[in-house]
Amino acid sequence: MNLLFIALFPPILWVLSDYFDKFYLNKFIKKSGGESVVFSTSLLSVIVLIFIGIFFPNSISMTWTSILVLLISGIVTQASFLIYIRALSTDDVTTVVPLLQIVPIFSYVLGYYFLGEKLLPFQILAMALIIIGSIVLTLEFQEKKLRIKTKTLFYMILASFISALGGLIFKLVANQENFLGANFWVYAGVILMSALLLTSITTYRKEFLSAWHTDWKTVLKLNFTIELLSIFAFTTFNFALTKAPIALVTVLANGLQPVFILIFGVLFGIFIPKFSNEKFSTHQLVHKTLAIAVIVLGTFLLNK
Repeated sequence: MNLLFIALFPPILWVLSDYFDKFYLNKFIKKSGGESVVFSTSLLSVIVLIFIGIFFPNSISMTWTSILVLLISGIVTQASFLIYIRALSTDDVTTVVPLLQIVPIFSYVLGYYFLGEKLLPFQILAMALIIIGSIVLTLEFQEKKLRIKTKTLFYMILASFISALGGLIFKLVANQENFLGANFWVYAGVILMSALLLTSITTYRKEFLSAWHTDWKTVLKLNFTIELLSIFAFTTFNFALTKAPIALVTVLANGLQPVFILIFGVLFGIFIPKFSNEKFSTHQLVHKTLAIAVIVLGTFLLNK
């Protein structure tokens, strides 16, 4: 099978997972900002934790300092996902998901200050393009006036920064410890964060239990589908990394997600409107296409 074709699978699967997340939010989450959805998706973390603990128990042994830092990385990662879900509950997928391309900007900046990684001129240009594209994407016309969706942009900038911070924390320790054990403690941090929120915030707990009580079979199927898509995406991504240049695979995985988001958004809106309630006028389609094109160009340059 053509390696380029294989490398296209991860972004497609991640995009489908995003749309299932949005469908879950629209169908079952009514009161809060949607944060309770993360408790269902955290179930996979429990399974991974048990798997590593049973079959690779020696890998989880490391210093208490490393364990603490990795737990913090998991907590931070889950916090970024919470904010991302909040943004997804307030806006459409074709606006929110492309803004995830802001993450590499913060990753490069944090790497520059804390890891001594250098920023080249074309990378700075690429960051500027992503920022410009993100701002254009969050513009909307109201009564013949331009307005920036400040709430969406704020949520995604914050989520992107926290996500990049979690990646930095993980890298600082994972490079000194075994990879499998590092992932074990990160997943433990994810579960810890979810457990703390579930037990301490009544609204989240009631909404989480209500969704399962309302239609537990559909909820189970949705969560299974979302996690299965994510697993296949990461597995295919890692396989592609072993068969093709890292730069090529990374650029395709990151840079093409906004493109597939728009394509699937249009297709779902036409053929499966019950699954995706996104509708595009000609003006909106042109607007999103141009903004996403700028973001994709910036992403490709940043990963050059």
